[in-house]
Amino acid sequence: MQLISHQQVGLNRCGAYWRTCRTKGPESAPTGRRDSGASGASGGGTAARQNEPWRRWTGMVGGDAERLTLKQRRRGVRRLIKQIERKMAESLVNQLAAMAAPPECGVRGRWGGDIDGWRRTQTAGRSLESICVEFGISKPRLNALTQEYCALQAQEVIDGYKLRGLKQVLLAQLREAARALWDRPGQFAYKLCMREPELPPSLEREENDGGSAGRFRMPPRRSSRCFRTRPSEFFGLEEGDDEHIRLAELLGKLDELREANGWSAAGMAMSLGFTSAASLRRACLNVMGRTPAQLERILARELVAYYLAAESRTIREIAFRDDEYGFRAREIYGITAETVPTEPYCDRWTLNEAASKAWLEAMEKEFG
Repeated sequence: MQLISHQQVGLNRCGAYWRTCRTKGPESAPTGRRDSGASGASGGGTAARQNEPWRRWTGMVGGDAERLTLKQRRRGVRRLIKQIERKMAESLVNQLAAMAAPPECGVRGRWGGDIDGWRRTQTAGRSLESICVEFGISKPRLNALTQEYCALQAQEVIDGYKLRGLKQVLLAQLREAARALWDRPGQFAYKLCMREPELPPSLEREENDGGSAGRFRMPPRRSSRCFRTRPSEFFGLEEGDDEHIRLAELLGKLDELREANGWSAAGMAMSLGFTSAASLRRACLNVMGRTPAQLERILARELVAYYLAAESRTIREIAFRDDEYGFRAREIYGITAETVPTEPYCDRWTLNEAASKAWLEAMEKEFG
């Protein structure tokens, strides 16, 4: 006698005829594992079709996904990456706001409170998983598309967009270090005008009449309009030494502030949404081709150049005065004590105004 299973064909509990049991019954909710969007069978019923916005942006819908050329696919993936960039830019505002107000960590502070108040939660930004859910795409598919376009995984693309906050953090730290050393741009020029002239160490000492320790022999001051006083004759510095000294002072002060305020590399990486300092370094290499230390030094060198330019403008303005500051400023500026600066000016600020005015405007906006 042959056994007939009514669970496979014929009449069953749902009242359907001549259909397999797997196609009977109500449709089940999507499992979240399918990213193709095509209808398929799963245990207990047919999975409902989920919303997949990424297909509309890329044009990979149905049979069109097989007919797209390589150029058309790149255009579609580029639109998808632009959507990721837009989402990361929106979350950057909340990250910077959370960085300005860290949780209290004193005796009265509540450690390990609600998860929404954790530092990592506030500064994490958009994660790869949240973007996959919003776009209706799985992580393997998104990784495959980004690697097809730029040879980078989706997480590396997201980390690259998180790097935008690093520039603002470094500029804020360098601004604080420069203010601690030289005050606002141009204010240090007043201290330069108060200093007595110095001589380079190469000059020999001459002993005085008492036979005690000798003094530096003051060189004669130049009063010619053609041969101006050089910085080496006034401050004891050769050409370019001032920039190197200022750069070393700024980086040293920055390290001192980081030690005092706890601005560690791991803490900065976490506040920018990176999982570790190594991921921050990798993002810097992927996007800028330089390490965080190299980027920091480049910004510090620009800041020193701006401070020197602002001080040259301030010294020129002081040189028009008729007091002791004015006489000393004229000597620093490179003219005689009896004359005042005349156009065309030849100082750092004027040269930058003529050659890179946009750079000056950007530096004024950032540092004042």
